[in-house]
Amino acid sequence: MVYCLTNVQHSTAAYTIDPEEHFKAMRHAEANGWHLAGAFHSHPDAEPYPSATDRALATEPDWVYMIAGKGRKVRAYRLEGGSVLEVPLEA
Repeated sequence: MVYCLTNVQHSTAAYTIDPEEHFKAMRHAEANGWHLAGAFHSHPDAEPYPSATDRALATEPDWVYMIAGKGRKVRAYRLEGGSVLEVPLEA
């Protein structure tokens, strides 16, 4: 299941998930016995690599953060304590 939530900053340079939508997604997931496992966003004009802002704002060390970037590339990472560990994706 993917929850497409609103970026309340309405910006391509940064994002903040709408807190009300995030809470609804969490409640829906819990009601179905699921857990939220990650987040995704895009870097439309850059490589799909976590920016300094992405690393600073990553508050969930167990989550996988997926980034879509320039050239339709998609990569996934675990971000913990400033460390960036790429997670292999399978088709």
